[in-house]
Formats: sequence, C-alpha cells, structure tokens
Amino acid sequence: MSYKYSTEEAIICYLKNHQLTQLDEFEKVNFKEFFDENNPANIYFILSKKRIAINPNYIDFSETHVELEFNILNRNKIETQRLRIEHYYPGLKEMKIFSNYPYNYFEVKDEEGTTLYGGKTAYFLDAHFNKLKQSDLIDYEILYIGQSLDIHTSVPVVWKFQTM
Repeated sequence: MSYKYSTEEAIICYLKNHQLTQLDEFEKVNFKEFFDENNPANIYFILSKKRIAINPNYIDFSETHVELEFNILNRNKIETQRLRIEHYYPGLKEMKIFSNYPYNYFEVKDEEGTTLYGGKTAYFLDAHFNKLKQSDLIDYEILYIGQSLDIHTSVPVVWKFQTM
C-alpha cells in the first residue's frame, strides 16, 4: 500500500468503539448508544471523503443478487463503481431505486413498496467496501485529529462540534 504522506502510515489503526457521523446528522444520532462514561469518545477525526451518489437509473437483479451503480466524484472526474451483493429475497419480480438529487440517500424497494436496502450512499459503500473492485475510491482523508479531554474532565465531542 502506498501513502500520500509519511504520517498516514502511523494513523492506520483499529477503532474498537466508533461512530461515523456527518455534521448534518448530529441532532439525529443518539450518541449515548455508542459512548458513555465507561466507553467515552476520547479522540475524534475530522475527515474528508469523496462525494458519492447512487445512479437512480441503474439496477440489475436476479434470484440471488442485486447490482447497484454509484458515481464517485474524484477530483475533476466522475468514476463509476458497481456493487454486486447477494440478497435473500427469493421470488422478487421488481426492485426499484428511490432517490432524489443529489442522490446521496436512497432506498431499494420491492414491488410491494417494502424497503430492502437503503441509507446514505457513503455509509452503504463503506459497509460493502470489500466487495468493490477499487475500494480506495472511498478512502477518507484525515484533516484533523482532536482530543475530547481536558486536564480535569471529559468534554463530549458532540458538544465541541455543535458549538462550532
């Protein structure tokens, strides 16, 4: 694996307890489900990622799999990445993508309107990155590393960002 900067090699680590959240989701996420006094969020990363959108006009499915297409804005060009995943919905007659511009949220529904897959495109691809042909397209760039502790007490990370 090659690195853009020498410090990147030292930052690759395993996070036991983590939560990926975009700034617009802070009021929706219940951080108490992930962090508490015994499991605090001591370190936070401010990351940059490429913009990812689902192609709402492409879906291919069979009895065993579904294939979706994502557009990844990589600097000045858009790269297309198809994701093929197995599904466990035998007898499906129809699968349809529901998404609105800018296509960063989506739902895949069956003929009865039941949601089978969906969510934020970036999180969905992140959860299935091992199935991508070129997984480095969804790498995150670390812009800042911060600590949520002061000398005497822990300061919840959420408070830091909500007051920014």
